[in-house]
Amino acid sequence: MQPSHSEMMLRGLGVRVRNLSAYLNVSGLPFSFSEVDISRSLGELLPQQAKLIHSPDQVALTFREDGRLTGSAIIRFDTAEEASTAGSVLNGTVLPQGDRFIKTRVVEETPDIQSLFEDRAIVLKIMNLPYSANSRAIKDFFAPLELDAVYVARTSEGLHSGFAYIFLKDLNDLQQAMSKNQMSFGDRNIKLVRCSLAPVKEKLEADLQEEQSFCVFARGFPTGVTEEQVMEFFAGANLHPLKITFTDDRNWNAVVAFKTVEEAELAHERLHRQHLGFRYIDILPR
Repeated sequence: MQPSHSEMMLRGLGVRVRNLSAYLNVSGLPFSFSEVDISRSLGELLPQQAKLIHSPDQVALTFREDGRLTGSAIIRFDTAEEASTAGSVLNGTVLPQGDRFIKTRVVEETPDIQSLFEDRAIVLKIMNLPYSANSRAIKDFFAPLELDAVYVARTSEGLHSGFAYIFLKDLNDLQQAMSKNQMSFGDRNIKLVRCSLAPVKEKLEADLQEEQSFCVFARGFPTGVTEEQVMEFFAGANLHPLKITFTDDRNWNAVVAFKTVEEAELAHERLHRQHLGFRYIDILPR
């Protein structure tokens, strides 16, 4: 929000000015509502001449610890008077798009509220994905929409979990992305929900550092197989991994890293269900 004239004058004189924004917690919102929906729908319920809610930038969704939406939002106003006025008008109303009573309360600024407005990542969780779905397939599915990033979640053993997270560039892309909800992806109908990354943040950062898109998960190796034997297995198909990381103490399974996405895809095409010793080896995209 733009600072007031008096605030700008004080800043010009070198006086440190405390953030004068005021905040309203609004609960009872439809879980499907985005920041754009909230600013438009609540703004229509308020006195039009006041223009108390005039931008989605004033709205921050809140999330549970598991990353799911709470059905609440924090709305930022220029002054405590505006927040109080909006709260009085909105409290107890029912939106045409929902069947819940809206409840409001003025809240003080906290570090958690500040972070809601500073961290504007627009993230969707994709559920019920085929286990063969990798980052490239997901990007192709959403084309021509350009995704900011894709993260395919893995189990502790490195297996495909059946869900992924996509990062959108801004709110303008949200409606287009959500139009894919319940559409067919391979042999499954996917489900899309808005979420936060709090539950998987540490694992996400670690996986992205490993350049997850360039890896395959290989399982079914004979007990005690060595890294050199695995390298020879891939070399037989004219493939040369950068790194082999076993994920269990018996060396049955491993994450195999390649220099390029193309090499990782060729590993699946050439070696999936091929023999190493007396075992079939599964090569699964990551």
